[in-house]
Amino acid sequence: MERKMSNEDRKKQIAGWLLYAGQALIAIGLFVFFLLYYPIIAEELGYAFRDKPTVAPIVSLSPKQTGKTSVIVPVDANYSIVIPKIGANVRVVIGVDPFDAAAYRKALADGIAQAKGTKNPGESGNAFFFAHSSDDFMTRGRYNTVFYLLDKLDIGDRFTIAYQGKLYDYHVFDKKTLASEQVEYLNAKSKESTVTLMTCWPPGTDMKRLLVFGVMDAVRVQ
Repeated sequence: MERKMSNEDRKKQIAGWLLYAGQALIAIGLFVFFLLYYPIIAEELGYAFRDKPTVAPIVSLSPKQTGKTSVIVPVDANYSIVIPKIGANVRVVIGVDPFDAAAYRKALADGIAQAKGTKNPGESGNAFFFAHSSDDFMTRGRYNTVFYLLDKLDIGDRFTIAYQGKLYDYHVFDKKTLASEQVEYLNAKSKESTVTLMTCWPPGTDMKRLLVFGVMDAVRVQ
């Protein structure tokens, strides 16, 4: 005859089920966390263990190497940005509406986006470039991680924009963290040729915006 389960046994069985369910939820949560934040963790680890050159690399349209100074060739001489300190070398997609999610997600699959209506390199005024970092892992563009390390840039750090066969050299003069609704920097006015680089902050969220500001030092024709 089958023994009837006592209340004590039933409680133990329910406790076992709850334990397994809790462990399963923790495992699922860790898996989702890994999918969401793996690109950020990978970028941070890559930056931490990357060999830091004693001599700053040269950005050039010609793939040569002089002595111990390495040369970085922009991926697209027509329009791209090279930021040696964070290992960024990426195409620019022009004329992207920063308020149209469908448009900028499509652009970010090919590079970083230049906000529609902002200036071009070398022109008086501000060029505004952005790459979001808050998309979920299902829609994340393959270049969406390119600005994850933007916070590593300090005042005085240099970057270069290749535009229509010329090289425009800039240095960072300021950086700010702002609320997401503060969009006045899209239409920043300047008598000089300036650049704003923007990403979401902290990486992987849409809480705030990190902006890095650069001003042009020189233009090179090669």
